[in-house]
Amino acid sequence: MSKTSEGTVSVWVKLFVGFHLLAIVAWSAPRPQDDVGRTFASAKGTAKLLVITDRLRETPLKYYLLCTGLWQYWDMFAPNPANTNDWAYANVTYSDGHWEHIPYPRIETLPIPQKFIMERYRKFFERVGEANEPIRRRFAERMALIAGRRGDAFPFIIEVIHHVDEIQPPPNDQVISRDEVLIRIKLTEEQYHQLESAPGA
Repeated sequence: MSKTSEGTVSVWVKLFVGFHLLAIVAWSAPRPQDDVGRTFASAKGTAKLLVITDRLRETPLKYYLLCTGLWQYWDMFAPNPANTNDWAYANVTYSDGHWEHIPYPRIETLPIPQKFIMERYRKFFERVGEANEPIRRRFAERMALIAGRRGDAFPFIIEVIHHVDEIQPPPNDQVISRDEVLIRIKLTEEQYHQLESAPGA
C-alpha cells in the first residue's frame, strides 16, 4: 500500500477507495418512486439524494461500473431476498424416436474455474418468466445444440422445462417444487443443420 509517511495512507489511495464507494452506493440506491420526485426541485428529504444518484447512473460512470462488474441492483440489498432456486433441463425427442433428458449447466454442480465463466447462467432463470417468445426459442435451440446428434438422428422436438424450488420462510423451511414448460419447439433437419453451421455454435 502506498504511504506518504509511516502510518499515513496516500491521498491517492483514499481517493481511489472513496470513488469506488461512492460509485457503488450511487448505482445500488433505489430510483425515485414517481415522476414528480425525479426532479431535484420537487424532491423532498432523502428523495433529493435519490435524484442525485439517479442522475449519476446516466454519466460515464455507468460504463466503468458495467465493464468492471462492480454494478449491482437495489434488490440485492432488499429486506426480502430471493427465495427460489431455478434451473432448466430439456426433454429431447430425436428424429428416430429416441428420447433423452438433457440438463442445462448449473453453477452449483460446475468446477470452480467454470463457475467464474458461467456465473450469470442462473441469473437468467430469475427473469425467464419475463422473456419473450424469440428469446425462449433461442434458448431451446441452444439446448438442441447441447444435445447434439445421435448417429444420423437429430433433435426433432425440444421441450424446455423450467424447474423452480420455492423455499418457504421459517419456521417451515419447506421446499415446494414445480416444473413449468418454458417452450416446446420442433425442428426440421435443415433447421438443425443451420443451427450447427451458425457462427459460435
